[in-house]
Amino acid sequence: MRIQHRLSVLVERHNKIIDLCSDFAAEFSLIILMHFLSAALVLCFSILDLMLNSASIGVLTYIFYSIAALTQLVLYCIGGTYVSESSLSIAEVIYDVDWYKCDVRTRRMLLLMMCRAQRAKTIAVPFFTPSLPAFRSIVSTAGSYITLLKTFI
Repeated sequence: MRIQHRLSVLVERHNKIIDLCSDFAAEFSLIILMHFLSAALVLCFSILDLMLNSASIGVLTYIFYSIAALTQLVLYCIGGTYVSESSLSIAEVIYDVDWYKCDVRTRRMLLLMMCRAQRAKTIAVPFFTPSLPAFRSIVSTAGSYITLLKTFI
């Protein structure tokens, strides 16, 4: 009985977290997209100005802008990766519990939680999902564009 009560509290908490992620994604997806776009533009223009005006005294400003833009991007991506990995790890944690020793009702609750937790919950914004692979892709693409611009300059 005690396990079922604690498990029902965990199920309610898991449902609240899923609802919270869905609400967060619905409300803030446009804001997150604008943050990514603005940080990418700041990064691109800062590095481009840094390449063009490498002899000027404002080089330090462009370096700080680039660091700030990269920091902004990586914080969103780390948060997105953490949310998806945490939602996937719930199924692994439940499986490691001795679920086969429980009664049928408890096993059914655990099975439903495992099925629901197998699909990662992500905070998706239009065009991409913030994650560390997305950050790597953004930085790689920015590097390619900078290399291409450098050949023309």
